[in-house]
Amino acid sequence: MGVYALVLLVAVPIAVILAARRIHVRAPTHYVRAPSHLRVRVPAHAMSSYHAEAYRPTDDEEILLSWEEEQLRALGFNEFQARALSAAGISWHDAERLIRRGCPPELALDLLLP
Repeated sequence: MGVYALVLLVAVPIAVILAARRIHVRAPTHYVRAPSHLRVRVPAHAMSSYHAEAYRPTDDEEILLSWEEEQLRALGFNEFQARALSAAGISWHDAERLIRRGCPPELALDLLLP
């Protein structure tokens, strides 16, 4: 008995069992490079040209985001924390209230970001 025959003897019954139990086999996935050591599994079919296009903010949005980042940096947040808060749509007034009441920027970041 050849290797292909053995594969068929094993694979076909497994496919029948999975179909009978209505277990969905996941689509093939691949790893997408993520920040630091984290890896995110993304279905292969999700990577189309539509999904690959990045959102580009308008000039007005860019000006507003950079102004908010400046305000947050003035409160004591570093550049990355300020960018994360601004990109998440967190009001810098909420951050200001926490900082003015003595909350450290790291704790304020944990409280404000979901």
